[in-house]
Amino acid sequence: MRAFLARRSTVQWLIGVTTGALIMIIIGWALVQTSFEPASGSGGVAGLTEPADSFTIKGNALKAIAPGYSVPLNLTITNTYQYPMEVTGLTVTVKEVIAPNSSASFPCTVDDFEITQVPEKTALTVAASKARSLDQLKLAASLWPQIGIRETAHNQDGCKGASLTLAYSASGRLEK
Repeated sequence: MRAFLARRSTVQWLIGVTTGALIMIIIGWALVQTSFEPASGSGGVAGLTEPADSFTIKGNALKAIAPGYSVPLNLTITNTYQYPMEVTGLTVTVKEVIAPNSSASFPCTVDDFEITQVPEKTALTVAASKARSLDQLKLAASLWPQIGIRETAHNQDGCKGASLTLAYSASGRLEK
């Protein structure tokens, strides 16, 4: 069975400085604020003999985001089961963009953002009852998913202050 998990990721370009528990990343023309909130998801883990919740995936961008520049997402996978879990098919998608500064002249849509995925055949093993980042799982940073703003010939100021909803999905198999 394929396990699905979605997380809400808010990326906002701000002119000022924000305080709080959010991760802040400086970009070329503003400040990016990234936060994650639970969103709906369903699924389970193949090979499990009793009902269980799906595993979780979360993470943050490690560097600045700007047009034409992609940043890695060091995602963390949490295995709540008492067996090691092999995770495959890890994907990230941009589900929604809320862009308060966009207009007909300066649009900002899902198409303005691009995701580089983890290679399709990548398998990651998360130890029993552990949460591990891609870095901790020894996946080379060059293979991590990346998010960026497509470089276009048009003014992209409509994306300043935008909020993105990212969805994560993967399959998990318990190794009994």
